[in-house]
Amino acid sequence: MNKITNPQFKLSEVLAMQFHKTAESGANRPLIIKGVDLETKTTNNYVIKYRGAERMDESACGRELLTSFIATELGISVPKPAIINVNDNFLNTIQSHPDFSQIIKSKGLNFGCEYLSGNIPPQQNQNFTIAQKEQAASIFLFDMLMQNADRNKNKPNMFIANENIFIIDHELPYGFLATLAFLASPNPWILNNIDIEMGKKHFFYPLLNKMHKNRLIPWKKIRQPFLTITDSFWKKAQEIVPKEWMTKSDFERTQKHFTDIQSNFETFNDEIWNKVLMA
Repeated sequence: MNKITNPQFKLSEVLAMQFHKTAESGANRPLIIKGVDLETKTTNNYVIKYRGAERMDESACGRELLTSFIATELGISVPKPAIINVNDNFLNTIQSHPDFSQIIKSKGLNFGCEYLSGNIPPQQNQNFTIAQKEQAASIFLFDMLMQNADRNKNKPNMFIANENIFIIDHELPYGFLATLAFLASPNPWILNNIDIEMGKKHFFYPLLNKMHKNRLIPWKKIRQPFLTITDSFWKKAQEIVPKEWMTKSDFERTQKHFTDIQSNFETFNDEIWNKVLMA
């Protein structure tokens, strides 16, 4: 995986070259384009979540990018992120697009990722492999920690490609960023009623509820990556995420929320298992 803590890591900056199509799913109607990596000069297909879309802006781009970094560090699959530059040449080729009035607002830098063909959305009743079940548990734990309520049976925000489950679409604010700082829980590792309800509506809740009761999930293995993220990761992430995409305050709140739970992970585990998965 392309972790930012790898000394060789480099975030790709891509120049948008040619429009292919509009993605079939997603409230923001992301675009699938051909782009060229400005460093390697190689071309590839990318998904661009342009800033002028309904739920996208600079802050949404920041959340998308930081989520990709955290998930990759945890061993959770995400499409390889990229910063995609939209210039006048590209805009001139897409003037007939029905969403052009929004796309034109996205001149400059936008969040994007490599496009993986052949991807299919997961189904709650499908037969997942053992590896996919472990991935499901990691994704569930990640979403509970980050208070992400935006992954449910009506909107999985995931797909399966190359036998792995990839998570996508993280433009909405996590719960702790949507709450005024002085109203935020001082003990985020203790689940409240909103957290519990969020967990029970998660896409993977039925699967994990059944597996957990039958002791079929290797929780010690799955939670280990959450304990290994260090200050060096956060320092590197803050250096890479464009300053205009995430305020210093939001970044520090995200880091503090994660590390507070990390420091109280045993209690957080007990809260999830007893209040959510055993219910």
